[in-house]
Amino acid sequence: PFLGAQTGASPKDYRIWASMQHVSGHYKSVVVTPDDIVFAHPAGIDMVSAVRESSDIAAKSQAEKIRSTIQTYLTKNAVAGYDPVWGLYALKMEGTDDIYMIHTRAKAVKYSGQVSQAYSPVTRWRFSWEGTPTAFGHGDGFMMVGTDDGKVYKMAGDRILDDTHKVKYAIKTSYDTTSFGELQAYKLNINAFGRMGGSFKFKFYRNTSRTSFFDYPMNLPLDSTVKTAELTEVLTVDADFRSLGDSFYDRADINFNFRTLMVGIEDVVLYGKPLYFGPINILAKNVGGF
Repeated sequence: PFLGAQTGASPKDYRIWASMQHVSGHYKSVVVTPDDIVFAHPAGIDMVSAVRESSDIAAKSQAEKIRSTIQTYLTKNAVAGYDPVWGLYALKMEGTDDIYMIHTRAKAVKYSGQVSQAYSPVTRWRFSWEGTPTAFGHGDGFMMVGTDDGKVYKMAGDRILDDTHKVKYAIKTSYDTTSFGELQAYKLNINAFGRMGGSFKFKFYRNTSRTSFFDYPMNLPLDSTVKTAELTEVLTVDADFRSLGDSFYDRADINFNFRTLMVGIEDVVLYGKPLYFGPINILAKNVGGF
């Protein structure tokens, strides 16, 4: 099976072009979000928005890191839901107590030649409720979870903790090495956009350290096309929301030496719409020998 895009102005001209191949799944694991469709299938989890144009079949899977887990546990009895507060696609599969969450509002971009592929982070959650989730729904602006012992739980954003700590988004690259010599970084260029704005920090790690040595905070402004109704909806979800004005910066002077470098996008705060991250460019020059 495949997902296709129909073209043509009249029945005699209709054509269907393959846009995503090997599509399958059960209706219990298909979720319609405000601006996308997310579905689980035996090979992973995908989004319709991952296909930028018709006949583009190189869509980036949203669950590459947990492909083996999905292949092991996914059956027609898996159930999925959507949390409108956090923008989470939640998937519960038989045989595991964990719930796997796709963070649909956080986007990273991978470039393959001239084609850009957007994908969302996947995290594994474990809850302290009794019983096993058998159904998801939402009401009053929150996700509801029904369990096999007849209870219904409300997933309130102010109660979601990870070992008593409030959950924060974080994405890290792998370590890149200079191979030979030491480099001095002196320019930073960042490509990021969020229609509703948002805030985050770029954190830099060097020489295999797991502790960041340099932070670069960013606050993205509201897009000029945001309507009052959309803004009012966000205000009811996040009381800390504020307009950030002209505070978007994409270039900076930096000064540090490194042999290996890792970049993290951390302390991410979302205001109702995804944040999109493009290339992170660092200009550096050689300053040392082998």
